[in-house]
Amino acid sequence: MMKSRSCGEAWVVRVDKKESWYLNTTKTSSQELPGLLHQQLGGETQCAVYLDVDPSLNYGIAIRAVDAIQTTQAKAVVLLTPQTKKLVTQ
Repeated sequence: MMKSRSCGEAWVVRVDKKESWYLNTTKTSSQELPGLLHQQLGGETQCAVYLDVDPSLNYGIAIRAVDAIQTTQAKAVVLLTPQTKKLVTQ
């Protein structure tokens, strides 16, 4: 059983070039993501979720991920791009 984590932790939804979906390191699917994220956020409503979609994928995948995240209690979705990832690692 997974326990809820605080917003002090970075929440990252990642979709790789094979269209595999992850919430942090947990493999999931587009259908399972909202329930898993809702469970992990628990009662927290001020959390931002970072979205990292492989840039080679169709933008519709990113839209589907944003839609799935927005069905949860997350406060914001932050889209990570190759440029913003470079800024974070500097």
